[in-house]
Amino acid sequence: MLKNKYLSIIYRNKLIKNMVFHSILLSNYKLLRTATVFLLSVMIYGCIEVYNPPIQGNTEFLVVDGSIVKGNSIQTVLVSKSTSLNESAINWVSGCTVWATNAEGEEFTYEEASDGNYHAEIPPEALPFGSQFMINVITPEGKEYASDFETLYESSPVDSLYFIEEAYQSSSLTSQSGLQYYADLKAEESATGYYRWILEETWEHHSPYLIAEMRYSDDYTGSIYFEEPTDSLSVCYTTKEVSDLYTASTDNLSSNEKKKIPLIYASGIKLNYNYSVLVKQYAMSMTAYDYWSKTQVIVSEGSGLHQTQPSSVTGNICNVNDADEVVLGFFWAASYSEKRLNFKGPLNEMLNENCELEEYDPDDPPLYEPIYFDVNGMIASPICFDCTYGGGSLIKPDFFE
Repeated sequence: MLKNKYLSIIYRNKLIKNMVFHSILLSNYKLLRTATVFLLSVMIYGCIEVYNPPIQGNTEFLVVDGSIVKGNSIQTVLVSKSTSLNESAINWVSGCTVWATNAEGEEFTYEEASDGNYHAEIPPEALPFGSQFMINVITPEGKEYASDFETLYESSPVDSLYFIEEAYQSSSLTSQSGLQYYADLKAEESATGYYRWILEETWEHHSPYLIAEMRYSDDYTGSIYFEEPTDSLSVCYTTKEVSDLYTASTDNLSSNEKKKIPLIYASGIKLNYNYSVLVKQYAMSMTAYDYWSKTQVIVSEGSGLHQTQPSSVTGNICNVNDADEVVLGFFWAASYSEKRLNFKGPLNEMLNENCELEEYDPDDPPLYEPIYFDVNGMIASPICFDCTYGGGSLIKPDFFE
């Protein structure tokens, strides 16, 4: 059994990892915010038509991102101020009054769960297909903002989800093999033809080395040693939302179906053991599709942003008393269906290139603690011994056999 001190270190590490995991949940929002702020250097957009005011000296614009998704227990609206591209922190706006309104005038109030993060519980019976919703925000300064109405469409089931082993050419000009995931869409002719996919991936990963001994410095008693924690921290499972955007439309097709829609490309150590992708297929309006598909182009091009400049990306949120104010973000309504696909590895067994053993020098110990030793007394970074570093969980998901 591990000693109490060892448990306290693990608890401390897990607190840090939980904070990291919470920041991962916001990664998609940060990515979209970066793409949106970049657009300001290309073309500022407003609610009704493209607007081109000077932006010198003004990088703070209100950003409102929210959705009403049938099937979600909690609806969310995020309110912040835009920042320059070299600032990583999100400038959240607290103290807002936020509510959603349907076409019949019924209102649903949001409560602030954390800085700039507003939540509401809207009962399923209040979200019938075909209903329309808009979002309303009043800032602490008394400025009032509202979105256009968005229609809640019924999502069609995910028709097919599959992967094909394909080669990928990396930036180092070396080719590696991975799995390209695809989805097939087949919907009723009367259904919407505009879709977005949001993915969540889970993979099993193992520590390259087992822990034979762990050493750390104690402020009161000096160095302490623990023997044979071994494989208790060797197998983990990591789950994260995929930050890439995936959209497709059947608007110009003869039928409301589409084959071989490319989704995530998976490769490397994720495919060593068990790998799983959960795909959620969202049905949405043409306006929402237009916004997300254009944002997808910006995000997917990454460093190519300066080479390809989109003509415009129009949001649907305005200051109700000042049509000239630039407001960033988008509010959309949707429903979804989902399907999961598992892969049993390895595809090509990959090693963690950052895990190299080295001899321990007591006169020049590493800066990190605790220090992990293998059976031969060699050391390496803690992530090479403890699979929970980086947010991994020791609990095996039910969908893995």
